[in-house]
Amino acid sequence: MESSTKSRPSHRSILIIEDEEFIRLTVADHLKDNGHSVDEAASGAEGLRLLDIDRHETVLLDLRLGDMDGHSILAGIREKSAEIPVIIVSGAGDMHDVIKALRAGASDFLTKPILDFALLDLALDKAWERLDLLQERREYAHELERRVLERTAELAETNGKLQESEALFRQLVENINEIFWLQQLDPPRMLYVSAACEDILGMPMDVIMDDIRNLADHIHPDDRERAKHFYQLKILEHSVDEYFKFVRPDGEIRWLRSKIFPIPDTDGGTTRVAGITEDITARIAAAEREKDNQRKLIQADKLISLGTLAAGVAHEINNPNHLLRLNAQALEQIWSQLRQQLDDVVPEISSISIGGMTMGQLDTEIPRLLGGMIGASDRIRDIVQHMKDFARTDTLDTDIPVRVAEVLGAAVSLLHNKLKNATDHLEIDIEEHLPPVKGNPLRLEQVFINLLMNAAEALPDKNAGIHVCLRRQSPRQVELTIRDDGTGISAQVLEHIFDPFFTTKRDCGGLGLGLSISKTIIDAHGGELSFEPAQNGGTLTRVTLPTMEMKS
Repeated sequence: MESSTKSRPSHRSILIIEDEEFIRLTVADHLKDNGHSVDEAASGAEGLRLLDIDRHETVLLDLRLGDMDGHSILAGIREKSAEIPVIIVSGAGDMHDVIKALRAGASDFLTKPILDFALLDLALDKAWERLDLLQERREYAHELERRVLERTAELAETNGKLQESEALFRQLVENINEIFWLQQLDPPRMLYVSAACEDILGMPMDVIMDDIRNLADHIHPDDRERAKHFYQLKILEHSVDEYFKFVRPDGEIRWLRSKIFPIPDTDGGTTRVAGITEDITARIAAAEREKDNQRKLIQADKLISLGTLAAGVAHEINNPNHLLRLNAQALEQIWSQLRQQLDDVVPEISSISIGGMTMGQLDTEIPRLLGGMIGASDRIRDIVQHMKDFARTDTLDTDIPVRVAEVLGAAVSLLHNKLKNATDHLEIDIEEHLPPVKGNPLRLEQVFINLLMNAAEALPDKNAGIHVCLRRQSPRQVELTIRDDGTGISAQVLEHIFDPFFTTKRDCGGLGLGLSISKTIIDAHGGELSFEPAQNGGTLTRVTLPTMEMKS
């Protein structure tokens, strides 16, 4: 690493902000005679305009200017640069202001008139020495990670020079965002840890220095067993990287990455290790978001393919199913007519046995079988229609003024028998004079029927109730809530409730498209559909729809 005593430039660029022309010109002439570049400003505004932080290396500032307060000028300089030295040039009676300026970041001060320019030269040398040191420190910080192992090994070999080098070492490690630490192996003891530990780990340096086990106790339980071996560093022969979770005292979990280097002693053994620990929580979170987005893209692609497949399958199934239904209906009519003619033509037909069944049994079974075939065909037709609805990509016609109360009433009327058989406690509360919504009444009715059927099927017996409420939720929204006293909904089910083909009623013939289609319809209406556990058990379904703007 280069020495901090490298040669410094002999020619500097200086900005003088002084409204007393004689003093300004005198100081400027002296500095120019010494080979420096000088810019002059007779006012604070001009000084701030001329200031070039990439060129000027020092500012000489008078606190008493006609147009601006010197402290404001100092603040303006510090906004542009925290490092450029500012030397206050002020009268002997302004010491209170000088002290205030020094606290605000001024580098030094001189009283005027300046009778001995050696004092000015000395103040400038001190300021430039500090400026050069800051520049060197930045350069050291950029190279620290690459050279820290080399530097630490040198320190171990030249222990006699440790005190001399300690100040420079601290300047280096205290100016990086990562935690630098140095550990003795036997007995385990932390020799040094940088101040960044307080920001990353949430633990003061003295707590870590007191007992290294204070760190181990905060390693996340998922990583604790692995980290136990990680911190057994006596057998470390090569540098290693390790990733683990750390639980801060405030409960926040941080992902950390530690790079550890063995420090060989003169005998070739390892008695110390050095490490750099960085906080990679944001990086891990970004990677997780990327994975989640990738999963969503894959799922979306699957659903697109599934929708295309569903549309094709629906078309292929519909034609033969329609034929089967027509044939079953024809056979039903033929059997009815045939039985009447057989009774008239063959009086003893009732005593005949066909296929192990009497004619009386056939009179019962054949209509039942044919009816079952027609019913099964209807079920296939309904499933196909659901699949076609799911695969449909055209936009819904949602431009019709719809009275939601009327649509809800129609849905309840259609499900009258279903609801009557499910519960003895059906409560319906509809607020009067609700504004219309802009939408499609048939599609909204389809959603309401689906939600009411779900509520009815969730009830354990008829003593459990269904509570329906339609009201104005805000001046521009109406809200429908359906609360059932059923068995409730688990968090696992709630997570996938809108996924196509996800159903908890597979054994009962559920296809898992109802809620997915319902959400698509409500989204197309500009509304929201959500589910949540009810306070007293059961499930609360909530539908919000924007009202239609009505002309006065």
